[in-house]
Amino acid sequence: MMNKEIFYWLGFNLFSSFGGDEVKHIIEAFSGDISHAYNASINEIKRIEGVSTLKYKVFLEKKDEDKLKREIEKIKKYDVDIMTYDSSLYPFRLKEIYYPPILLYAKGTYVDILKHNLVIAIVGSRKMTDYGAACAENIARKLVESDVVIISGLAKGIDSVAHKTAVNFGGYTIGVSGCGMDIVYPSYNLRVYEEVKKQGCIITEFPFGTRPYKWNFPRRNRIIAGISLGVIVIEAASRSGSLSTARIALSENRDVFAVPGNINRINSKGTNRLIQEGAKLVTSPEDVLIDYEHLLPKKSIEGKKVVLKPEQLQIVNAIMEGKDTFDKIALETEIPIGRLAYLLTIMQVDGIIKEGIGKRYTLLRTDIEGISE
Repeated sequence: MMNKEIFYWLGFNLFSSFGGDEVKHIIEAFSGDISHAYNASINEIKRIEGVSTLKYKVFLEKKDEDKLKREIEKIKKYDVDIMTYDSSLYPFRLKEIYYPPILLYAKGTYVDILKHNLVIAIVGSRKMTDYGAACAENIARKLVESDVVIISGLAKGIDSVAHKTAVNFGGYTIGVSGCGMDIVYPSYNLRVYEEVKKQGCIITEFPFGTRPYKWNFPRRNRIIAGISLGVIVIEAASRSGSLSTARIALSENRDVFAVPGNINRINSKGTNRLIQEGAKLVTSPEDVLIDYEHLLPKKSIEGKKVVLKPEQLQIVNAIMEGKDTFDKIALETEIPIGRLAYLLTIMQVDGIIKEGIGKRYTLLRTDIEGISE
């Protein structure tokens, strides 16, 4: 049965525009009596320093007990956890940001990962290239192997690759939604939602029934940045949600990393500009992990490199030089066609390379012994 305090916190979340820290301040002004805080008069609120009387007046006008009861019924129906600002389960870093959420709705097998000490965001373009997808997969794989929790925004493109890679390699992931918990957006990402819930959790601050309005996503992005120690941006246009997340991260003293991209592609304009402005350039997962060496096992940084057979190494070097189709690799390496087809298949199964659009191969691993510089 839901305790009465959560009932009041939900009311503040539904009907007010306060931040979590502001609600806590109001409650403390009434000696911790949240019922009094929830039902206070305007005259009582006027006596509390630092609280907007106008905000509270609007809150009083919007209060709707029937709507609140319907929200509670949906929470029970969908078996969703509620983490209020004063809860021990509320992510500790999120409390540090400007305008922290009053509460979080959470659904998943491993809700406790919200308290994990090392959470890193991977965000990027919805219209990713094969290069972007390969970078996201390579970085996410190495991070989860180093006990890092991946957080992202459940969007198609880079976000989805980051979530799915965390799941596929036995790691944990947090998905932050820009709508109510009963809505999957985009709708075709249902499978990603389900995978994230099984190997982590999905969170949102938005009440049930909230549609994915465009103004919700900056609020979602502040949660991604707020929970994270650092944000990695992979492929982003000059104006994009990913850059918004990076800007918020900078304003909240989080680390910002960016993977460089082709200077002629729109999707690289934002990431390349971030690097110009001081974001750390990332060419391998180790470029990120080295900054958190004090939080990681030493082997995470100095992981043993992958040793390939000479023919496989030839293939890797050819791909790195831009000879990324079957025919070009065959010409460059002079490996017999049948043998080359076999090696390419084995290397895909081993997670060394990946065949993408246009049957072009991309490199998934950079920790390979003997690759050309």
